Amino acid sequence: MQWKENELGLLVPATPYTYGSKTPQLNRLRKVLGEKYLLAPSRRQIMSSGQKVPADLGPWDLQHIREHVSGRKEESVKVLLGVALLRKKGIVERDDVVAYKGAQYQRGKGSTDYPAAHRFPCNPTIRGWGLPHHARTSGLKSALQEPLEETDYLPKLVNYADRLFEANGACDAVANAVRFVLHEQPVEKEINQTMIRHAAICELFRGYADALDSALALANANTSGIDMLDPTVLQHVNDTWFSGTGSQKAQESIEVVRFALSYAASISIADGEPGMLAPAAMKNYADSLETLGKEV
Repeated sequence: MQWKENELGLLVPATPYTYGSKTPQLNRLRKVLGEKYLLAPSRRQIMSSGQKVPADLGPWDLQHIREHVSGRKEESVKVLLGVALLRKKGIVERDDVVAYKGAQYQRGKGSTDYPAAHRFPCNPTIRGWGLPHHARTSGLKSALQEPLEETDYLPKLVNYADRLFEANGACDAVANAVRFVLHEQPVEKEINQTMIRHAAICELFRGYADALDSALALANANTSGIDMLDPTVLQHVNDTWFSGTGSQKAQESIEVVRFALSYAASISIADGEPGMLAPAAMKNYADSLETLGKEV
């Protein structure tokens, strides 16, 4: 039997084919098409290489939030370069449907108090599939997966602030940036670093900034407490986050969320461009993806 790829990227019979008088069962389809071509609910894949979940209040240190926000930019450039490579190799098309879904990959398992917070806001999809699915080699698949699985262990309220950020424009910014790269990267041409730079700074990072502003506006409008903090923890937050002379102390959890969003916004500006946007860094990463994508 001959097979062809349809508009969704699925293998279907090239000519009409009848399985019999009854609708084929799922296990029969698996034998014919293979597992990878079945549209099935994705499950969270948790990698065991994550750092140990902290047992103390250390992650309330603002440096951990700074690393999380700055790391988000680094992983973002890697994702855009991965999309550009898929387009360069002709694996995905210029006008393919781009969307996003919740995180599918996760490095390390968090805890109730310290969830594993993803650096990249979401799992972008092309033709309904995440980026790793489009890889033709296991090496490239793992490389495309890595920036999507990168996580930091941060307090629950910081993770809540992250969810507000994601739901108020960050994921939409990801989809817009991916569409831009698909449109602008030619097939069988070197990855355009100037284009990647524009996609990162003007499409994605600007979208992140707008999402942080929107999330903060929503948090400011919410005057009720969220998962009220234990007084000991609240005291620790005030000592480490609001320690300046004349600083107003946080009385409720929502004030901690607001501060986390404000701090993330300021860091996003103050830290400037990520190292991954340096020409040499982009070239080295793109070359490594190219090597991993070569079929033996």
